Amino acid sequence: MKIYKLFILGISILVLVIAVLSLYASQIVTTVAELNLKKTFPSSIVSIGKCRIHPGRALIFSDVEIKREALYVLHIKEVNITFDILSLFKGSVREIQLDRAQMAIDLRRSHPEEVKKLLNAGSSGLFRIQEIALSEIKINLRTRDIELDGVISLKASLPEKRVHHIDAAINNLKVRGVSLEGGLIEGSLSGEGAEFSVKKIAYNKAIMTGISGTVRFNDPILSLDSLSASIFNGDIGGTAEVSLAGTNNFAVDLNCRNLDLISFVEDFNLTKKVEMTGKLKGELFLNGTRSGITDVRGEFSTDVPGGVLIIKDTRFLENIAKGAEQPLDIIVENFKNYRYDIGTINVGLNKNDLDLNIHLDGQSGKRAFNVILHDILPIKGEQHE
Repeated sequence: MKIYKLFILGISILVLVIAVLSLYASQIVTTVAELNLKKTFPSSIVSIGKCRIHPGRALIFSDVEIKREALYVLHIKEVNITFDILSLFKGSVREIQLDRAQMAIDLRRSHPEEVKKLLNAGSSGLFRIQEIALSEIKINLRTRDIELDGVISLKASLPEKRVHHIDAAINNLKVRGVSLEGGLIEGSLSGEGAEFSVKKIAYNKAIMTGISGTVRFNDPILSLDSLSASIFNGDIGGTAEVSLAGTNNFAVDLNCRNLDLISFVEDFNLTKKVEMTGKLKGELFLNGTRSGITDVRGEFSTDVPGGVLIIKDTRFLENIAKGAEQPLDIIVENFKNYRYDIGTINVGLNKNDLDLNIHLDGQSGKRAFNVILHDILPIKGEQHE
């Protein structure tokens, strides 16, 4: 009889514990989640508005906010963690979905070494995440080299490092003097790839419009294929590859047609030094890292019927005369109103400057000279920490 009473007492205590845990389960789960977020985002203020539990299926957190003064504010309307008992025993959750988040991040005053400490990557929680889904995530990012405003939705497999679908709009993006407006991308980054378009890309006064193509991701390489765009009143097409690992090496291969030399001279502020008409076609190759461009190679030729060249820069004409060992007045006359029929331009790097090696041929003879363009491209070594 005594054993029976102890058994009843034990069952009663167990039922009471389960009832209490059920009553306070949301608070317990919320507290644990907040502690984990504080470990992941050191020195941050973390709050979770509400937690709903669907036993054996999902945890839903509402109004999640992670804030660190003067650095970042992350507000997520809803976080949905989907799991099952089997996946928990394997140490993983099926999917985490972030819905309607706003992320404002300002790292302009932060040193790169400090930025690395903002996120404790080692605090990834008790479980591995299989899938992640982002829905309407608004991003406002500011660093020393990057400004970004956009909205992104995507679904990805973390173990496979594979993006199943992406739908993103980049309102504005600025990276080391290059600005982008009106970027759109939609589709799968694997297989046939996602289609993308950009309204405008500008660097100095040079403006590229109507950019479109296909983007694919095969870890760690991001590839851009079937690129097409308009620049200098002409057309370009080609491919590009960027490594998202290490130093972020990139390579760009472009084919160009009908590039207007008048537009080129105007966009690069050369009108006080030179006037040139004509159309160009050819190829341009760029290589570099996240620190800047390390190699530029290009071969261009002029289209029929050629054009006109007038060099107005006196110092430049003096250098040509000295190199050709000819009187200055003869050189001035040669480039006063020179009409060429055919021409070639070889492009390369001269230390940190762009070197144009120009050869022209017309009825009044041949002309050969070099033009050095300073501070035209973000050359490696110019990046400031």
